[in-house]
Amino acid sequence: MDSDSDGGHIVSIRSAMNPHVGCGRMLFLLLAVLLAHSIASPASAVTPARQCAFGAFAFYLPPEAASVRGVLLALGGPDTRGFPADSSFGAPIPELEASLRLLGQEMRTLAGDLGLALMGTSLRGQDGLPNNPQSDEMLLAALGEAARQCGHPELAAAPLVLYGISGGAPQAAGFAARNPGRTAAVLLKVPAPLERLTDADALRVPTLVILAERDEIVDNEAVVAVFEANRRAGALWALAVEPRVPHHSLTRAHRALTVGWLRAVAELRLGSSADEPLRAVADYSGWLGH
Repeated sequence: MDSDSDGGHIVSIRSAMNPHVGCGRMLFLLLAVLLAHSIASPASAVTPARQCAFGAFAFYLPPEAASVRGVLLALGGPDTRGFPADSSFGAPIPELEASLRLLGQEMRTLAGDLGLALMGTSLRGQDGLPNNPQSDEMLLAALGEAARQCGHPELAAAPLVLYGISGGAPQAAGFAARNPGRTAAVLLKVPAPLERLTDADALRVPTLVILAERDEIVDNEAVVAVFEANRRAGALWALAVEPRVPHHSLTRAHRALTVGWLRAVAELRLGSSADEPLRAVADYSGWLGH
């Protein structure tokens, strides 16, 4: 794993704005994201009164928000309850665990800034959350239960921003494909196998895929082939490849791109309240970054 202190640089990127757009423009957009977020704002401490947990699920609700605009739902891979609860992710190496804890701080700050709930689950990978409609129903039922237990009725129908890590990525992508009207955006980190999209509404869900150049677990060529097929079909997908890093890595630059992209795309897609319809994003609007 590359040291987090080196900052890292994600330099190979293809955009949904134009499948043939020049590398220079993409680097400009990427650098804009990284510069805007390279110094992460300190996260305020998690307020216990605004946490809610039951069964396999945990939620963080911004203390200042009377209601939320949407839900940032993380699926792993790691135990994603660590994001809302500031608890262990069960990562396989200490460096990745430490970086995930930092990303959790940044995610909670992001949730507070944007008025989002943050949701994680101990259900992990293809065994815990197989990519199918039954998993969709389980996640939606958990949101309905959270609406009751957490005192936020808007959670039951709130739009979702999905963050799928490794083994959690197939269900994140699959949920978006099956429920595009409920999905604001999808970010997929080192995803396990993905599927080609055909549904017109699913193609319009902004999606960013981030691969690790030296991934020893994921078949990067297979993921790129799906990306290229979806782009040819008009999908609002972008692809970034972080050089010189293995599967179990999360550099500072990677965290900055993750939080910066989620912030940018949530602002473009979400209304001021959870009951407002999602805004459409044109493929020339520069949704990849600020």
